[in-house]
Amino acid sequence: MSKNVIQEYKLLALLDIVEGASIVELQKTMRMYEAEEHYEACEGIRQAIEYAKYLTIHDIKNFINILKFINNEQRNY
Repeated sequence: MSKNVIQEYKLLALLDIVEGASIVELQKTMRMYEAEEHYEACEGIRQAIEYAKYLTIHDIKNFINILKFINNEQRNY
């Protein structure tokens, strides 16, 4: 599995959560990707759901900023 793809989908799912998407909506999306055998997307969304179970929206926003920073740093190399 590609860690970069997983990270991208995790970031996108976390952004969806911050914008109001429910866990049920994300689970439906994950099942759609699973049917298409896009397992990296499923793993990223699964990780985002796990984070959302234990973090506040404020914490998720901070985590998103960290992920964006890491992604930008990796692209610079």
